Amino acid sequence: MSLFKNILLMTLLIGEGLPSYADDSPEPPKMSLEIREAESMPGAELTEASVRGAHDKVYLAKEAALTVDDISRVRGTMDVAGRPALEVSFTEEGARKMLALTERRIEKQVAFLVNGEVVGAPVVRSRISSQCEITGSFTKPEIEALVRSINGPPSPFPNWIVWVGLLTLSLLIGLVCWTSRSKNKRHIADATD
Repeated sequence: MSLFKNILLMTLLIGEGLPSYADDSPEPPKMSLEIREAESMPGAELTEASVRGAHDKVYLAKEAALTVDDISRVRGTMDVAGRPALEVSFTEEGARKMLALTERRIEKQVAFLVNGEVVGAPVVRSRISSQCEITGSFTKPEIEALVRSINGPPSPFPNWIVWVGLLTLSLLIGLVCWTSRSKNKRHIADATD
C-alpha cells in the first residue's frame, strides 16, 4: 500500500474514533417568525394587533407571507441606535416570496411577528429579496433564543478545522515514518557495501 493510502486510512481511522462535538443541551423551544401584510386601518379579513413597545395598532392579513421555513439563517446584531436586531437571510424560495411581497407593499406596512406577537410593522421603502434586518422591541435574550431556535445549536468547532488538524497530524506522522524508513534503507545499503 502506498504511503498516501496509509496516511488517508490513518486519518479516517483517527477521525472515526474522535468524540462527537454535538451540543448535548436540550433542544431549544421552537419559536415562530412570520412576515405578514399589514394595514394601518381596519378592513375585511384583517385581524387587529398591537405592536409591542408602541401604542400603534395594525391590522394583519390572516395568512403569513413568509414563515420560518423561508429562512435559511438568522444572526443577532444591533441596529443603528444600538438596540438588538435580527439579520435574516432567506432561502431561495423565501427570497422570491420576500421580493414579491415588498414589490406589492412599497409605501405600505408589513408586520414581523415572533410567536404570534407583532414586534415591528415598518413601511416598506424598497424591494427586499435575499436578506433583511428586523428591528423592533427585541430583547437580547429573545434574539439569542430566535437565533438558536432557527439556526440550531452552535458547534464548538467547525468540522473543517477538525479534519484539517487530522490531515496535518497524519501527514506529519507519514513524513516521520517515511524519513525513518529512508534512513533505515541507507543504513542497510551502507552495511552491505
